[in-house]
Amino acid sequence: MPVGNDVVDLGHPLCQPDAIHPRFDSRAFTTSELALLRASTRAHRMRWSLWAAKESAFKACRKLDPRVRFLPRDFAVHLSGERAEVVHRSGRFDVWLDQTDRWVHALASQTGDKPGSRVGGDPSALPDAAEETSSERVRKLARSALGALLNIAPDELRIVSEDRIPRAQWRGEPVPFDLSLSHDGRFAACAWEPVGA
Repeated sequence: MPVGNDVVDLGHPLCQPDAIHPRFDSRAFTTSELALLRASTRAHRMRWSLWAAKESAFKACRKLDPRVRFLPRDFAVHLSGERAEVVHRSGRFDVWLDQTDRWVHALASQTGDKPGSRVGGDPSALPDAAEETSSERVRKLARSALGALLNIAPDELRIVSEDRIPRAQWRGEPVPFDLSLSHDGRFAACAWEPVGA
């Protein structure tokens, strides 16, 4: 089953309330999600939790149907604590939300089990300060996580992209895990699930 994940850097300048377009919420969220946002005492974190849940479900959904487009209001989020259900016309996804004061991370799956994941980054670094690109950092993180899982040196793994979907390979062959990558600002995240789970 496909896995999706999304990380949001809560300190990123573009994520701050004064940087958000006045109509962003009404374009991104359903009526019930807007009510959650208005009722929240932590609206900043709530906004990006809802967004990350939608993005993670989209990434999983796109693996099932590559024609699916990311239209945020089409991915309806139903929160229940640190868990959510995201419903789209092409499927329903369980979503787990991991949150800190620095980032929000969402994991989407249809198996009912929480996917494996890792979040990494430098909370003191500015988004553009790193020598590595965000894409290089997230691939390095994924190679490290999968390498530890498979008892393979991370440098022996390759992360390739097929139609914008990441795939892990070892010695030119696919590894038996579905993979999802995400990065935002100072943070990178990866998630994985065994193929056939």
